[in-house]
Amino acid sequence: MVRASSSDLAADEPRCVGNLALMAGRPWLIIGSALLATGVCVGVAVAMASANSSPADAPGYYRHCPHKDRDPRSQGDAAKLMLVPDGAYEALICRYRGLNPQPAQVRTLAYSRQLTRRATLRQLARQFNALKPWPGNGGTTSCPFGDASEVVAFFRYRRSPDDPVSAQLNGCRSVSNGQLGRDGLRDPGPRLLRHLERLTHCKRQGQPFCQERAR
Repeated sequence: MVRASSSDLAADEPRCVGNLALMAGRPWLIIGSALLATGVCVGVAVAMASANSSPADAPGYYRHCPHKDRDPRSQGDAAKLMLVPDGAYEALICRYRGLNPQPAQVRTLAYSRQLTRRATLRQLARQFNALKPWPGNGGTTSCPFGDASEVVAFFRYRRSPDDPVSAQLNGCRSVSNGQLGRDGLRDPGPRLLRHLERLTHCKRQGQPFCQERAR
């Protein structure tokens, strides 16, 4: 019988090796011990997987800004009532490029940052939630030119999925969390959009779109 050496196992794998030499001549003991060891190993492996995983790995949680803007949608019922539900402890702010000045880079990530100061989070949440609903006249809205540039703010919660809120930086300036839409054209929308541009280092320099630094 060949003994398994601990040096043959990866350093982070559960150890399932028993002292087989002491069981020689006792097949029933070897089989029973092997089954017991297998059960212990499975339990250890599951425990290790649970310890090493985090909510940020699950659907609806965003550890980093997605490389491309994919219009994420909020999942909680509270987001049906307000753009940013209460209780966010952090926000991930992502700005995505528009068609200008390089159409090939449209909707790709231009800038990202994390917000953790409670005062800043509360201010930003208030600004989002203060936006007016779109006029409910059932007609169409005339919008200025838009190039698809956008900021997405992922508000994070300790016991629920992230709440992503997207804001168009030009054009119709629609603001939405995927369940609720608001008007960014009318006050206080422009004030919120300017705040988002400052947070993501958008420099217009006389242009209707953000200017990127030369790399």
